[in-house]
Amino acid sequence: MTSRMAPISKAEVHLVCASDDIKDEGLLAYYASLLTTKEQQHHDALRFDHGRRQYLITRALVRWVLSINSGAPPQDFVFATNRWGKPTISKPDGIALAFNVSHTRGLVTCAVALADALGVDVELPSDRGRTFEIAQRFFSAAEIEALRSLPPEVRDDRFFDYWTLKEAYVKARGMGLSLPFDQCTIDLSDPSNPAVAVAPEFDDGYGWQFQLATLSTGHRLAAAVRLPAYGRTYKFRSHTVVPFASPQMGPTGPIDRRSAAPPTRTFLSTANADDVE
Repeated sequence: MTSRMAPISKAEVHLVCASDDIKDEGLLAYYASLLTTKEQQHHDALRFDHGRRQYLITRALVRWVLSINSGAPPQDFVFATNRWGKPTISKPDGIALAFNVSHTRGLVTCAVALADALGVDVELPSDRGRTFEIAQRFFSAAEIEALRSLPPEVRDDRFFDYWTLKEAYVKARGMGLSLPFDQCTIDLSDPSNPAVAVAPEFDDGYGWQFQLATLSTGHRLAAAVRLPAYGRTYKFRSHTVVPFASPQMGPTGPIDRRSAAPPTRTFLSTANADDVE
């Protein structure tokens, strides 16, 4: 099974999305054949059918995207994690790709770029009556005050802007919960160009570029990529695919920013959502 989806260029970040409800038995069997022994054990330990299916699709999507962008066979990929759990490519050697994965109810997303660091987060907003309570527990003082100043009818949406951007940034840094949410402040004074300010003891000294969008499915998606020293910026391209089944695809164009009715469930956690090991 192969794909002709075009690889990324030097100045692009690809955000590749797949449904977590693929049910084609042939595809799922192929996805299972790609798992390492450790991954198969993890898959088998999951309690629910949907969780096992989502895990297969997530692992297949990662290998598919990395194979397209490196030329290495998908079955050759083996992953390791750093001390905080951020996934890296252990095998094959010499693949200079940054990648990150996130999933929530209904969607799996893999981000990939020729970059030093990259993070992605996807959420399905809900619990809208509790967002300010959650913000007071996890957000910086500046973010809490910014939320407090907003009308209630827009506060919940801004909360999920903050949440997904902070998750993407923390995941890109690869430090897990050792970089607390309240030690990085997202600046949304220009929502089309988010920025981050970090407590001095956690600042890495690099510039960061963000992408924030609401998908037509209602999911909120954010990505963070470390900018190179010479100041190049990236173009973000989105794709919707079925791993190992989609034909050659160009970018779908700008991510759909249309508003959607609030879904009823979400995956909301300060834990790293990579789930690669």
